[in-house]
Amino acid sequence: MIRAFSSSSKRKFSLCGVLGEAMGGALVVVLGLHLWVQRPDGSRQCDESGSVHSLKQGAAELSKAGVSVLKFKKSSDGKVRIQMCGAPTGKTHAYRIKRESLEKALTLGFVEVKEAKSPKAQSQSQSK
Repeated sequence: MIRAFSSSSKRKFSLCGVLGEAMGGALVVVLGLHLWVQRPDGSRQCDESGSVHSLKQGAAELSKAGVSVLKFKKSSDGKVRIQMCGAPTGKTHAYRIKRESLEKALTLGFVEVKEAKSPKAQSQSQSK
């Protein structure tokens, strides 16, 4: 472990702690302990009923399978879509989980979101 000293207070800080503070607590991204998974919400164009599945239903399904859900939000797959009634909207539900639970999430139909293409947050972002 690398240590750093604060000149004003002579306190020790671990490099990980300093990085976590400097990055607003985003240490999980640096270490890769957590990742995003997502799956389509089931919504179709011109269908005013909205999503087939809710964010909370997906979180409950993951939890039931033993996957800890740290955060969840509505997102988009980022793909260009044909504009046609009945076609998928591309809207997804994204969930932040521990890396060790990825295989369980994949068996439930979720796909890993690569960090470079992390899900685009919409207006509703929630933490558990």
